[in-house]
Amino acid sequence: MAKDEAQTTSDPTQVDPTPPPGNDAQTTSVQGVQFAEQTAQESQGPCDIGRILDITVPVTVRLGQTVMSIDAVLAVANGSVIELDRLASDPVDILVRDKLIAQGEVVVVDENFGVRITSILDAKERVTDSASF
Repeated sequence: MAKDEAQTTSDPTQVDPTPPPGNDAQTTSVQGVQFAEQTAQESQGPCDIGRILDITVPVTVRLGQTVMSIDAVLAVANGSVIELDRLASDPVDILVRDKLIAQGEVVVVDENFGVRITSILDAKERVTDSASF
């Protein structure tokens, strides 16, 4: 065995603490660390939501969706109509960072489209349905 190779025991996860022959390196003692337990209130820290209120997040309104073959996608041209999986009277989905948070109906405000919120998922539904933001 070369001088700079470490000797190991037959268990690959255990390293033999004795230095190889001819190695004058000093051994180092390693001690474990113990942490004090935290209560739930301590681990949450101070609640200062004001620090994140100016962060922007993407909001998407989803009218519907469909699945198309590549051939059909390549055939799309000006004037083509793509049929979606929803009726015109169905509510649209409102997503924040691709997570469903509410539903609404499409409205026209001046010359722009808008969405009137008709139902909001409660906080528990948003967490279980969305996993995380």
